Amino acid sequence: MANKIGQSQKSGTVLFKYRSMATSTERGYTLDIFNNHRLYCCAPVLFNDPFECKSEISFDARAEVKNSRAIEQLMNKNPGMSKREARKRAPMLWKQLEQEKGRDFLYWLDNGTGVISFSEINDDILMWSHYAGGHNGLCIEFRCNNNYCVDFFASILRVHYQKNLPGINFYTTPKEEKLKAFILTKSDHWSYEKEWRIIIPDNTKYIPLPPRVISAIYFGCKISEENRNEILRCVGLTSEYSNVHLFQAKQLSSAYGLDFELINQ
Repeated sequence: MANKIGQSQKSGTVLFKYRSMATSTERGYTLDIFNNHRLYCCAPVLFNDPFECKSEISFDARAEVKNSRAIEQLMNKNPGMSKREARKRAPMLWKQLEQEKGRDFLYWLDNGTGVISFSEINDDILMWSHYAGGHNGLCIEFRCNNNYCVDFFASILRVHYQKNLPGINFYTTPKEEKLKAFILTKSDHWSYEKEWRIIIPDNTKYIPLPPRVISAIYFGCKISEENRNEILRCVGLTSEYSNVHLFQAKQLSSAYGLDFELINQ
């Protein structure tokens, strides 16, 4: 599995992931979870919130710090370059980086990083609408506290919600802390999602998912019979899914909410 960032901060026993089956692409990614036992890593550039992965970037630092970073970058990109030549080019490089507002880093962040999102809750009707195809999809429950998932969830981190953009220093903030500031900070408008994320800092598109990490599947209150049967078929093909509990969502009759009924297998 690709290297991940940080240490586990999840203290609960389960997390959830909403999945849509509204389009052929979304349906394919959802079925892929059960058929090929893996999760897709979404690039930040594809996030639905245009305010995500934004930060207030400061370029304040001593000239020697800027030169040191520029020399390091030049020699990494040009292995044959002498340190003398790198010193000569360094001032021009960091001035260019500042003029471009760290464009290379932001491009890498948007296109070279993968994110897998989870939630602490499975009954939020907004999330069912946004992420489960208008209640036509499903919600997958993952165990977080047994032997099968210790490695998988070892580096999951909580998303923080606040009113203002996070601040970083382009030169002095470590790369991992930059990633956390950009990817683990969202507007407090989204706090109801209670989100957790796994960050994959490379071009990995999928990470393996041990089947026994899945503990339950909740079908949306508007899921089609065809889609529900297809999920049931996929689950039935793998013996490691034999202990997965299946639930059907129902609209409450007296409130804006959902109830889940256990499906007999």
